[in-house]
Amino acid sequence: MALHLHVLNEEKDAKTTRTTRLTQDDNKTKPIDVFYEFDRIVPWHEDTPVDGNVFGVLLYAMSVGQDFHVHGPVTYTAMRNLEEFQDVWARWRPDMYTKIDIIPERIIRVQKNIENEKAIAAFSGGVDAIYTALRHTQDLPEKLRYPITSTLLVHGMDVDVYNYDDFNGLKNRVKPLLDELGLELRTVRSNTRELRIQDWSHSPSLQLAACLYMLGEEFAYGLIGSSYPYEQIVVNKGATPITDNLIRGDHFSIIHDGCGAARTDKIKLIAGNETACDVLKVCWKSKDQSVNCGECEKCIRTRMNFWAIGYKGDLPCFPDNFDLEKIKDLTIQFDGQYRELKATLQTAHDNGVSGAWMDALQARLDIWEPTDAKTIQRQRYGSPLKNALKKVVIAVGLEEPVKKAWRSFKRKYAK
Repeated sequence: MALHLHVLNEEKDAKTTRTTRLTQDDNKTKPIDVFYEFDRIVPWHEDTPVDGNVFGVLLYAMSVGQDFHVHGPVTYTAMRNLEEFQDVWARWRPDMYTKIDIIPERIIRVQKNIENEKAIAAFSGGVDAIYTALRHTQDLPEKLRYPITSTLLVHGMDVDVYNYDDFNGLKNRVKPLLDELGLELRTVRSNTRELRIQDWSHSPSLQLAACLYMLGEEFAYGLIGSSYPYEQIVVNKGATPITDNLIRGDHFSIIHDGCGAARTDKIKLIAGNETACDVLKVCWKSKDQSVNCGECEKCIRTRMNFWAIGYKGDLPCFPDNFDLEKIKDLTIQFDGQYRELKATLQTAHDNGVSGAWMDALQARLDIWEPTDAKTIQRQRYGSPLKNALKKVVIAVGLEEPVKKAWRSFKRKYAK
């Protein structure tokens, strides 16, 4: 038994759809197609490395545990880093991942074009992404910046893959900042997260890197904003400099950017740019996926990040009339959130800030207890019954209409 990867490339209506197709030798297992629909033509030829396609599904392949035949060229640097990347996860989670033999059709060398180095940054409109964009266009000395010329917004990660209206809303939301910074906005639509063939908490950077990597003939670097500063790095998570900096081949490298800054440090830079404060989008719970609900843990935490640095102005990115009582009822699901909230409170004290919100946050932190593992699993990934029903819906081809109907229902109910 073996797992096979083929890459399909289609050009239509001045756009490219590139698909990673996964099959098994038994001819019984249904093929898995991970698609990437770009908003333009992306160059493709017989020597185009498929490094990014391999990285994008690596943890799935390790979970299957079979020899992995790659029907396409992989670069020498990528092969070395795929080996090391596997070592990391086989050590971190031996219960989930087995080190496998990756067998490419060809191993090739690709010369990086150092005379025209350009970088593209993943961009969601969130704190980490905006910080990276500001850092490398305005904050760092020019000699230290990565030469970012473009950003890539992925439809299918923060906005559901079949939710076209809210994705267009998100594009319109973030575009004023990118225009101000002189950065091009590119988009790609992908079902990589929607398929759920990989644990999202382990693989966000891999799945995002796959999208960036396919632009490797034009760019030398793909920047992904960090989630945690160096002193708070959590192993067993899929977005750290330990593993992100291994996602590289001969011609293209993923850069895990911003670990030298805590979240409040990033907010301080963002607070100095009025447009950035207007467009900031951190929420993943809002019924309209292009805006912030203002009431979820992440929205509340981000408000407090601004308050902790002494920010006095309005925050137009959030709804008005915030009730401080919501801090007392804040849902803290795991230790990382607790530590970040505690750090925010400490930053406020260090900055000489005072306010009723700090008392409310301290009261909430004082009574926090870790949530049991089973509850966290349900909160993150849904109940087993819900996931089983979803697989049935996908199998009969009703996924898109069901999602549209559900979004319509939620919005009517919210009103």
